[in-house]
Amino acid sequence: MKRATWLPMGLICLFGMLNYVDRMLLAGTAPLLKHEMALSDTQIGMLSGVFALIYAGFGVPFGRLADKYPRRWLIAGTVAFWSAMTAAFGLAGSFAGLLIARAGVAIGEAGYQPAAYSAIADLFTPARRNLAFGVFLTTTSVATVLGLSLGGLLADTYGWRHAFILCGAP
Repeated sequence: MKRATWLPMGLICLFGMLNYVDRMLLAGTAPLLKHEMALSDTQIGMLSGVFALIYAGFGVPFGRLADKYPRRWLIAGTVAFWSAMTAAFGLAGSFAGLLIARAGVAIGEAGYQPAAYSAIADLFTPARRNLAFGVFLTTTSVATVLGLSLGGLLADTYGWRHAFILCGAP
């Protein structure tokens, strides 16, 4: 197995980790967000619900795009978009702004997954592909824990807004 193959794989895993960290931030920051913005439990649930619906709705169209266009451009574009939307969530001044930013995060993250899996399939031979997918899935699971923990830590230390802005910056 060539080391040159693992460099792009490392980037795919890093972006996959950022994807899940940004996704999990809401759970780690919800109590502070709820208090500052005077949100109900229903509204907090709606922020997760809009993410899930948008993410599900955009997965198939982005899968078609990943079949037709260069994956590296889709990966770069979706990472930039969801990162900007994560930071925008931290800057939102209303529930509507939070919903729009959360929907934007979902769109970007939905576009990343098909392009990432497709890129991994392009990088590795069939004999090594399952190992690569296993590595990718492991990094996203670790990032889920990081996102939950980091979200709470950053929110407690700097406030929920800064947690989203900081995590959107990369």
